[in-house]
Amino acid sequence: MSSRPNRGVTLIEVLVAVAIAAILAGLAAPQFTQSIARTRLEGAVSTLGIDLQYVRSEAIHRRTNASLVVAADGASYDVRYTPTSGADVVLKTVTLPAGVTLSAGTVVFEGLRGTTTAQTLTGSSSYTSAQLQVTTNAFGRIATCSPSAAFHGYTAC
Repeated sequence: MSSRPNRGVTLIEVLVAVAIAAILAGLAAPQFTQSIARTRLEGAVSTLGIDLQYVRSEAIHRRTNASLVVAADGASYDVRYTPTSGADVVLKTVTLPAGVTLSAGTVVFEGLRGTTTAQTLTGSSSYTSAQLQVTTNAFGRIATCSPSAAFHGYTAC
C-alpha cells in the first residue's frame, strides 16, 4: 500500500494559530488606541492654527476686529467678526473630535494690522497624556509646540 501525503491542517493547529493571533492583537490594541488619539489631537490643533490664520486675515480684510472664541466646555470654537454696528457675526463653528478639548479662551485680532495680544491655547486628549499648544504673539504670528516634547516634529515649549 502506498501512503499518501497529508493535506490540510488539523483542528489543533488552527486553534493554536487563532490563539497566537488573538494574543498579538491584544498587545497591539492599546498602542493603536494611543495612536488614534494622538492623530485626532494633532489634526484638531492643526485645524485650530489654520483657523487662527483665517481669523487674522478676516480681521484685516474686513478692517474690524475678528476673533476665535473657544466654548466654555472646550469641545468647540467659533470664528466671528464684529461689524461696525450690531452684534458679532459667526462665520464658522468647529466641533472638535471626540476626546479632544481646548483650553477656554478668546483670541481677538484687530482689523488694521492683524495684531493681537500674546495668547496660548492648549489642546489635550482624554485618551492620552500628550498635549499641543498653539501660541500667537503680538504680531499675530502663530506657532505650535509640544509642552512635554512628546510629539515628534514639534518643538518643545
